[in-house]
Amino acid sequence: YVIAYFIALIFAFRFLYGVVGENLDAYKTSFQWGEIYRYSWPVFINILLYMVFRWTDIFMVGIYLDVDDIGRYRGCLQVVVIFELVSMSIGAAVAHQYSVLERSGDLTQAQEIFMDNVRWITLLVAPLAVLISVNSSDILGLLGTDFIQARDVLTILTLAYTAKAIGLSLG
Repeated sequence: YVIAYFIALIFAFRFLYGVVGENLDAYKTSFQWGEIYRYSWPVFINILLYMVFRWTDIFMVGIYLDVDDIGRYRGCLQVVVIFELVSMSIGAAVAHQYSVLERSGDLTQAQEIFMDNVRWITLLVAPLAVLISVNSSDILGLLGTDFIQARDVLTILTLAYTAKAIGLSLG
């Protein structure tokens, strides 16, 4: 299968180059690569650290607990990932506005957007936290009967991820 995909990829590139190959050299980009890379390095480091911290707890749990407990913990993490989705999606939606307003010097408008960001995240995350904490046994029961034992873990992770989501919006 891999060889077939690779051969199809080669034919696709050859076909595309035959269709638009003459026009590819006609367009010259005028990107300011230095500015793009200066912006992207902090983003890259941020994402890299996020991934390291995201997986560190699983490795630490793996050192001290058995396979069944690791599976239950991982199941709980799948439930609370929604808190990160809320904070990251709202943060990504307004992040560009901060840089534009900072460059223009309008810090009061940036502060208003920031406080709206905090309010939206809090309004979305707090009810989710209550729902997940109250219904932790039922939610984990959807994953299997063995997962119900981890309802306290889910409640603790829910509170921690709620604080993280609101705290990241503040930070």
